[in-house]
Amino acid sequence: MLILLACFIHLLNAQHLDVEGHSLILGNLDLSHMNDGTTINIGPNAGINTDFTINRNNTFVGSNTGLLNTSGHNNSFFGSFAGVLSCTH
Repeated sequence: MLILLACFIHLLNAQHLDVEGHSLILGNLDLSHMNDGTTINIGPNAGINTDFTINRNNTFVGSNTGLLNTSGHNNSFFGSFAGVLSCTH
């Protein structure tokens, strides 16, 4: 029984999640992935030009944030068009 439960939980972690409408999250939300270079992009075109071949450690939240960023690292931009002209560093 315990083995079946462990397999079921593993399957739940691998599923795709679509959310439409209002959402409430209580607790923590981990948006990282082991192959994503520890960069989080939230919003249309956020960080769209970033080169993810190495860890960048960026956080872009808002539409078009970090739009021209290609090789910059350790950046945090919040708000529509924030950091839109930042290309590196």
